[in-house]
Amino acid sequence: MKTTPEIKRFCTTHNITIKQFLGQEEIIRSLNLPSITQIPEGFNPTVVGDLNLPYLTQIPDDFNPTVIGDLDLSSLTQIPDNFNPTVGGYLNLPSLTQIPPGFNPTVGGSLYLPSLTQIPDNFNPTVGGNIDLSSLTQIPEDFNPTVGGYLNLYSLTEIPENFNPTAGGYLDLSSLTQIPPGFNPTVGGSLYLPSLTQIPDNFNPTVGGNIDLSSLTQIPEDFNPTVGDSLYLSSLTEIPENFNPTVGGFINLPNHLQASIMRQC
Repeated sequence: MKTTPEIKRFCTTHNITIKQFLGQEEIIRSLNLPSITQIPEGFNPTVVGDLNLPYLTQIPDDFNPTVIGDLDLSSLTQIPDNFNPTVGGYLNLPSLTQIPPGFNPTVGGSLYLPSLTQIPDNFNPTVGGNIDLSSLTQIPEDFNPTVGGYLNLYSLTEIPENFNPTAGGYLDLSSLTQIPPGFNPTVGGSLYLPSLTQIPDNFNPTVGGNIDLSSLTQIPEDFNPTVGDSLYLSSLTEIPENFNPTVGGFINLPNHLQASIMRQC
C-alpha cells in the first residue's frame, strides 16, 4: 500500500510506525485516540492493549483491527459489510442501530449493542463475556448465541419456537408475555421473565441463579424447575398438588400460599 502524506501525519501525530499502522508490527501498549473522528484507509493495527476511538463516526471498508484488550467505538453509527474485528476484551458499539449480514465478530469479553433494533439472519456470535441487545424487540429464528456472561434482551416481546440460548450469566427477557413450547434455555445465572403471564407444559429450566416469574397467576401441573437461588411466583393464585421444585434459596409466593407449600414440603 502506498504511504500517503495523510498516513505519515497520522503516524507521527500518534507516535506509531508505518508498519504498526498497517498491522505488520504490534503496538505494545494501549492506543488512545479520543479526538479522532475519522481514520485513514489502511489503518489495521494489532494492539496489545486497548484501542479507544470513542468519537469515530465512520470506518473505512478495510478496517479490521486485532485488539488484545478492549475496542471502544462508542460513536460509530454504521459499519461496513466486512467489519469483523478480533477483540480479546469488550467491543463497545452503543450507537449502532443496525448491523449488516455477516457481522459475527470474535469477542473474548463483552459485546455491547444496546441501541440495535434488529439483527440479520445468521447473527450468532460467540462471546466470552456479556451481550447487550437491550433494544431488540424481535429476533430471527436462527438466533441462538453462546454467551459466557449475561444476555440482555430486555425489550424482546416474542421469541421463535427454537430459541434456546446458552448464557453463563443471566438471561433478561423482561418484556416477554409468553413463551413457546420447548423453551428451556441453559442459564448459569438468573432468568428474568417478570412479565410472563402463562407458561406452557414441560417448561422446566435449570437455572443457576433466580427465576423471576412474578406475573404468573397459575402454573401447569408438571412445573418443577431446578433453581440455584430463589423462585419468584408472587402473583400465583394456586399451586398444583405435585408442585415440588428444587430451589437453593426461597420460593416467593403470596402469603396465602406460603402455608400450603410448607405443608406439602
